[in-house]
Amino acid sequence: MTDWQSKPLGHVIELQRGYDLTEAERGHGDIPVIGSAGQNGWHNKAKAKGPGVTVGRSGASIGVVTLTQREYWPHNTVLFVKDFKGNDPAFIANLLRCLNLAALNSGSAQPSLNRNFVYPIEVRIPPPQKQRRIASILSAYDDLIENNRRRVAILEEIAQRLFNEWFVRPVGERLPIPGDRIEEWILPSGWRFSSLSKIANIIMGQSPSSSDYSAKDEGLPFHQGVTDFEGRFHQNRLFLRSDLPWKRTAKKGDVLFSVRAPVGRIAVALEALALGRGLCAIRELAGDQVFLLTHLLVSFPSSDMFGGGTIYKAVTKDDVHSIPILQPPEDLKKRFETLASPMWEQLRTLTNANMRLQTARDLLLPKLILGEMEVSTAEETFAEAAE
Repeated sequence: MTDWQSKPLGHVIELQRGYDLTEAERGHGDIPVIGSAGQNGWHNKAKAKGPGVTVGRSGASIGVVTLTQREYWPHNTVLFVKDFKGNDPAFIANLLRCLNLAALNSGSAQPSLNRNFVYPIEVRIPPPQKQRRIASILSAYDDLIENNRRRVAILEEIAQRLFNEWFVRPVGERLPIPGDRIEEWILPSGWRFSSLSKIANIIMGQSPSSSDYSAKDEGLPFHQGVTDFEGRFHQNRLFLRSDLPWKRTAKKGDVLFSVRAPVGRIAVALEALALGRGLCAIRELAGDQVFLLTHLLVSFPSSDMFGGGTIYKAVTKDDVHSIPILQPPEDLKKRFETLASPMWEQLRTLTNANMRLQTARDLLLPKLILGEMEVSTAEETFAEAAE
């Protein structure tokens, strides 16, 4: 690492505050407007060339870094890099992400980031050629993750179209809405409505005590509610001590249903996990129709049909038990599950791959950017992670 140099950040880049642009002033165009949390709309004029890097300078998104590859309009809620001084923009974006810029709040009631507070930060910088190598490794992770996300979206769309064709159209291209009298619905022969409790076991979550949490990122995965959801599957965030008996648990493949605001969000358990008070687990009794059950639950506007909380909208155990579930003929359900199961496995495989890639990238990012790992080692690590 002898070719790395220590410099104040102000010697590495020049920052400038973004430009005012009200909603009324925005023209119709394809120029991205970059705000404190990222892109927040479009305009017909650009104020900065790409590639560009912005940093949220005010509000809750102070310190959020955004990299854009094209010309853009930096909003007045950001600082943008006016001059990279020969450095690689993608490397600079990742370098800024490694700095705790939110801690440099210079505001009082309203969080604010002042570039004069940022410039004195001492950073270590490699030559531009090595910067590009480092940025390309991190970009490779991002590209692979994004490619997997696109594949997930395609599979989700195929599955939804299949579900709509087989189960939505036969009941009039709509499912129950608040106020509907389900018993008055005219269904095809062999179709019926059933309460959720008759086709599934329901396990309500509970709140752990503060001493139940694991001090390390190990133990029994714990999920409190929708903050742990990303798309169809949950994402690990918290853990409980493995030496404690925990009865309120979900099994791999259980449907997770949020019972606190917002009610009715759905995910699927990729592994055994402990349920927080904001969740319940729905375990399909037949054990082989989880994919269909997930679609049926998503298709009902549960957040509107249930919920009697005052401060936070919530549903009780009895509410969940009484959720009406459409029940087509058994042979049709089994045929759907046979077609959908391979898609389910692909979705699960791609989601698991993205979780591993994201973890690996997050571990590599500070080591690479701060010069704690050789670039060649990181390239070998990516090759292993991408397999």
